[in-house]
Amino acid sequence: MTEASFRVIDGYRLGQLSLVVVPRSLKGQPTELSLPDARKATFASGFDVSWYTADPPQYDRSSKFSPPADWAAAVKNYRQAIGKQDYTEVEFKFLYNDKWLEEACAKRDPTPTLRQFRRYPGFVYSFASPDGSTKPEYRMVPRGWDSEITYFNNFGFRGPDIEPRKPDRVIRVAFLGASVLSNGWPYTSSEYAVNFLRLWAQAQHLDVDFDLINASRGGINSTASAQIMRYEVAPLRPDIVVYYQGARNITGVEVKAIVRDVDSKPFTARDTAERHLSTVPENLPLDKYSALARRIYELINRRTAGIAEPTKPPHKLSFDLKQTDPDLDAKDLPFSLTRQIVDVVDIEGITKSIGAQFAVASAIALVHDGLRLDPDRDRLILSALNADLAPLTYAEIRDAIDFENAVYRKLAKRENFPFLNLDSHFPSDPSYFWDMVHQYGNAFRLQGWVMAQSLAPYILKAVSEGALPRSGQTPDLKSIEWASAPTKRFNLGCLPE
Repeated sequence: MTEASFRVIDGYRLGQLSLVVVPRSLKGQPTELSLPDARKATFASGFDVSWYTADPPQYDRSSKFSPPADWAAAVKNYRQAIGKQDYTEVEFKFLYNDKWLEEACAKRDPTPTLRQFRRYPGFVYSFASPDGSTKPEYRMVPRGWDSEITYFNNFGFRGPDIEPRKPDRVIRVAFLGASVLSNGWPYTSSEYAVNFLRLWAQAQHLDVDFDLINASRGGINSTASAQIMRYEVAPLRPDIVVYYQGARNITGVEVKAIVRDVDSKPFTARDTAERHLSTVPENLPLDKYSALARRIYELINRRTAGIAEPTKPPHKLSFDLKQTDPDLDAKDLPFSLTRQIVDVVDIEGITKSIGAQFAVASAIALVHDGLRLDPDRDRLILSALNADLAPLTYAEIRDAIDFENAVYRKLAKRENFPFLNLDSHFPSDPSYFWDMVHQYGNAFRLQGWVMAQSLAPYILKAVSEGALPRSGQTPDLKSIEWASAPTKRFNLGCLPE
């Protein structure tokens, strides 16, 4: 009975002899599990933690899209045609930027995804780049394909449909970023944030409501976000624009640029497969078969709350990540931060041009010196920290996160826009994370709780000064016709096999 109890508590299957982790559900967890953390993360005046369990209003998520016959047939037969299930099955449903596709053909250097589509089915569907640039690389089909874990509204954004002309007493909040903001089911963190703001405004008797533009998109960078802001979001006249990149640029490629051997020569990386194997130590007796045994190991401090960080090879860094006052004009900033600064200033300028308030949020990440992780349940986190970002130690990765946040904090001060310090309020708990930055389950609700509280003081000030809410504006129809433009087939025969 004790073994069964610990298996249930620790998330292992009951019907198998060996310990098998119950897969984390994309559809979430019981809300009550995160309520204690929500109480700890209640910091803004006027917020009542009893609202935390309230869901946003339900809305119609049915597809209204009738795909061309060849596209529909290729989607239906995709898995059978390539002989396996992989990430490209979902990405085949995207609309791709025609100039990005043309560039891939001209350079004869397709991404692995396009190379797969070249093999099957030989085409994709595309949209016309609004200005001839290759960014963003893709869009989602408005009211597109049916799915059990996602939905895209009448503009191809996550969340409810958007009325082009915002009602007069409504504050329209737009979010820009990548997968950290676009993920979540049944709601994204942005949807939770807007709903919590709605409940807060009612409690404060502000006589305003809120709606949402979640223009985040998985896998994109800051340059693509600037293009999305310019051509897709700005015409809908949001009142507040929040940018959250989420430390996506702290990658193995970016790390390699600043890591050196102890003799200052370029770091000689170990084989990736070897690094993956080194992330998990050898099993202790009964380790693979007994949740009770694992608890005993924790009790005697062999594995308190999981395994410790594996030993990293000797190395040094060519850039000081411990800086707290970074030089924003430096040309050697790591993690593509020089480009990000330019793009964020661009987004801020577009936001100001439509009379809206811009804000940047700090990145939430699961990493700190002394972090311990479960070798099965947290395998993706272990892999991200110890293989993908090798040879950085956990402390160095934490320094990288803090440095990026310091850059955004200083940029916000220089440009005089709000900096929303989400990372300082979010718990460092592996149960909320798939990997170092991507979350699942109750994490979306909890992040929305923190986001709403971070925005509330600025909104209250703007309402009290009469700056919000603003009267709705009817967008120029030409500026939003992209959302209803016909799809175009793009043949991929121009790409190398």
